[in-house]
Formats: sequence, structure tokens, C-alpha cells
Amino acid sequence: MIASDSLTRAILGVPGIIAYRVQKGLSPDMPAGVSSRAADTLLEIRLVVTADAALEDVGSPADTGASSRPTVPDTGPVTAKARPQPSRSTVFMTNTIVRKRSLIPGKTSELVIDAPHIAAKARPGNFVILRVTPQGERIPLTIADADADAGTITLVYLVLGKTTAQLETLSQGDAILDLCGPLGKATDIRPCQGAVVCVGGGTGIAAMHHIAKGHHNVGNRVIGIIGARTKDLLLFEDELGRVCDEVLVATDDGSHGRKGLVTLPLEDTLEEAGKQVAEVVAVGPVPMMAAVSDVCERDGVRCLVSLNSIMLDGIGMCGACRVKVGGETKFACVDGPEFDGRLVDFRELSQRLGAFKPMERLAYEEFTKHHVCHCGN
Repeated sequence: MIASDSLTRAILGVPGIIAYRVQKGLSPDMPAGVSSRAADTLLEIRLVVTADAALEDVGSPADTGASSRPTVPDTGPVTAKARPQPSRSTVFMTNTIVRKRSLIPGKTSELVIDAPHIAAKARPGNFVILRVTPQGERIPLTIADADADAGTITLVYLVLGKTTAQLETLSQGDAILDLCGPLGKATDIRPCQGAVVCVGGGTGIAAMHHIAKGHHNVGNRVIGIIGARTKDLLLFEDELGRVCDEVLVATDDGSHGRKGLVTLPLEDTLEEAGKQVAEVVAVGPVPMMAAVSDVCERDGVRCLVSLNSIMLDGIGMCGACRVKVGGETKFACVDGPEFDGRLVDFRELSQRLGAFKPMERLAYEEFTKHHVCHCGN
């Protein structure tokens, strides 16, 4: 999102222009506990939510006769004196990691991040896009939990590529360079006549937890179904136990819960509950969501799936996240990320997700070959 440490950019095409200013050095307003490493890599991020101030910097398409997607002129570093004074208060965002927990050593971690302006508006189903280094890629991560009172959001990630490997090197007190959100449409949560079945696999279990918690908070009966290859790879079972009326577990090797895939306890639940199931929500690997959608279609039950497709800007401008739903092209970042699983073209989604696998693997291998970890994790 931020092009360099000394350059302000405006993001156009969304309600309210958001301009970010980044300056090197440690701000006196930086919260206590931020490490010197964080101070060296990030500094002061001023979030100015003032459309008029941003438009004065970049020009309005109506004034210039430009297209509906204007570009931001590269005029060099923008100083504080060059920018009109915002009509609203300037706030400081440090994206500081306040707590880090290893869920599966070396593979999966949980980060609790100080992001009060995201936490205040985050809802189940929303996601963020983050960047770890100035030259790094932008990746989407679904929000696993949010605490508006504490001003924090929780993210869970699997170390799978270079960016998540870089993210894993950060420790408590470090700051994430860029963090944009909440993005996407929130889950439609309202009181239901029947139970809501939430199915999760892999790191999708953590994202599903936020949705299950939302249904629990409005008084719905929630049945959680989680699965993994083995017991040691299961996530958030205890957390789900606090918001679900029932938690069913399936593992491929039978080391915990039922032996087999999550579709087995799902089929049993739908058979036993019959018409008492209002909807099924599935979050996890594409093959799992496809299988869950097939079961729901067969039984005539509404099924929502959360698609974490390839994304760049996250606000519907690039089209990288496009998916086919009911024969129509949708953008997962703004039309989703949740769609009716019975209408999703999972075959095309799988192909698109695998398009850059060789390059992703090479980048990860190069990073791990040359990186020397000093994080102390």
C-alpha cells in the first residue's frame, strides 16, 4: 500500500480517500514497548481520512477531465507543509505485535496486533491485507478475532511462502509495515430459526472461529466441525468450545475425534438435524470447501464458503481475485470473500491459485537459504 518510506499515496475508488504518510524515525507518540527493531523498520504512519485534503494533492477527475481511475503523480517526497492541514484529528498507527503464539511450531502462528482503527470496525468475515517489507508482496489474511475495547485484531497464518516466512521472523514488539483493513463484506449474521454449522480446516479454522463467535453472540445455536490430517495440526478447538454448542472433530488418521474427512460428521449432522440446520459456513482449503458444498447441495442446505484467492489491492481495482460464481465473474475482495458454495467454480479457483506455485516455491527456497533467523522464537 505504501510505495516507499517517504512517499504519500492516495488510494482512489473507495468511499473516502485514505492517504498515508510515512516518515523515518521514532515518533514520540509511539506506544511503549515497541522494540528498536520496529523503530528501525517503520515509523510514523499518519492516517488521514479526509477526502478533500487528499484530492487537493492528487487532483480530482472531474476537474481534470481524467478517467474515473486517476493516477497519482510522482512529485517526490511530500512534506508536512505541502499537505493541507486535515480537518480531522491525525492518528498514529503502528501495527505493533502485542502478542505472538506458536500454534504449530515452525508452521502456524497467531499474532495479536495493536490496530484500534481496524478492530473498531472489524466484523466476522472481514480480512486485512498486509506487507512485511517495502519491496514485499501484499497478502490477504482473514481476521480470526477482534477486540474493539483492547484495540487489537488476531491473525493466524501458515508459513507457506516467502511473505509468511518473513512474517514469522517478527516478534512481540515488532511492527508490521503495512496493514490495511477491514476489507471485504462481513458475514451476514442474524438470528436464525435453525442451527448454524461452521466447518473449518487448516488455518481456516481460526477464521471460522470469528464467524462462529458472531453467531453465538446473536443467540444462534452453533455446531462447529473441524478437521486436520492429525491431532497435532488441529487449531482453536478450545476457543471454539467457548462459542459453540457442540464441537465435532475429524482427523485423517483418527488420532483425535472421528477418522476421516469433515464431510463425515457434516453428513451425520445434516441427517440428524434435518431441516433444523439454517446454513453451513465453510472456511479452509479449496478441496474441503468444494466437498462441503457438494454435501450441502445434495441435501438442499444453504452453504457459504470464504474464498481466499490471490489479491493485490483488495479494493476491487486489479481483478486478480476474480472468481466464477453462478457463471458470473465476481471479485472476492469486494463482492466477497463469502459466496454460495453451491455456485462457485472451484476447478477454476484451484487453477488460478496454482498459477504461481513454481515462482512462490523458488522465492521461499531462496529466502530460507539466505535468511539467518535472529527472532529468538
